[in-house]
Amino acid sequence: MYEETGWHVHPGSVSAIGFLHLYNLGEPLDPYPHPDTLQLVVTATASTRATDAWTDVEGYELSSRLVPLDEACSYVSQDEPMCIPFLRSLAAARPRDL
Repeated sequence: MYEETGWHVHPGSVSAIGFLHLYNLGEPLDPYPHPDTLQLVVTATASTRATDAWTDVEGYELSSRLVPLDEACSYVSQDEPMCIPFLRSLAAARPRDL
């Protein structure tokens, strides 16, 4: 989490909720000669932010912030359908007082 968002998480709170199986239909991407990629999807509880001035040194992420689950669901568009089942799963499993 830290590398991608600048947030530290409670290690005991990390829980797998699924995975993504991605398959590259185009030319191989150096240095990844194989078309299959698996990405584990997890949920975790954030503890601290490294700094408010955190930036992704690789330039992929422009910013990050924590938002309530309902708000996160509202940001997902139909153009990103692979996110929807994970958010629905979290919404169904969360305690009702959140």
